[in-house]
Amino acid sequence: SFTSEHELKGGTTKIFRPKLIGYALVLCVMTGLLGLDFMTRKPLEVDIIRDRNSLYRETNEGLIENVYTLKVLNKSQVSQVYTIRVSGLKDAVFIGEQQVEVAGGEVFSLPISIAMDAYDIDDAVTSFTFSVSTTQNDGTVVSVEEPSKFLYR
Repeated sequence: SFTSEHELKGGTTKIFRPKLIGYALVLCVMTGLLGLDFMTRKPLEVDIIRDRNSLYRETNEGLIENVYTLKVLNKSQVSQVYTIRVSGLKDAVFIGEQQVEVAGGEVFSLPISIAMDAYDIDDAVTSFTFSVSTTQNDGTVVSVEEPSKFLYR
C-alpha cells in the first residue's frame, strides 16, 4: 500500500483534507444540476424555418401568404399527438395540418402557410407566436411557444 513520508515519520494523515472536501462539494453541485436538468426537461422541441425563396406571396383570393416549415421533435419514448396553433395575428388563415402524430424520438417536418388579408396587416413585419402542445399519458399538458414574424411589403 501507499504510505506518505509524513506517515513514515510517525505522523497521522488526515483523510478529509480541504482539497478533497472541495472536490466532493463540486461533484455534489454538478450531480444536483444534472438531476435538476433531467427533472425540468421538456419532452418537446419546436423549430420554425421560414421559406427563404420568397418573403411573401399573394394568393388567387388576394390574401398575403407566408410559408414556414415547422419541425417538431418528440424527445419522449412514446408517440404523441401535437396540436399546432397561431396567436397574435388578426383573422389569420392557417393552411396545413393542425394536429400531427410524432413517434418517440422522431423529428416531424410540417410545411404550413399563414395567410392574411392585406387590409388586416398594419406593419411590414408583424410578430406572432406558434404554440405546439400535447397532453401526455399522465395527464400533464406540455406546451412550447415559439415567436415568429409575418412579412409583407
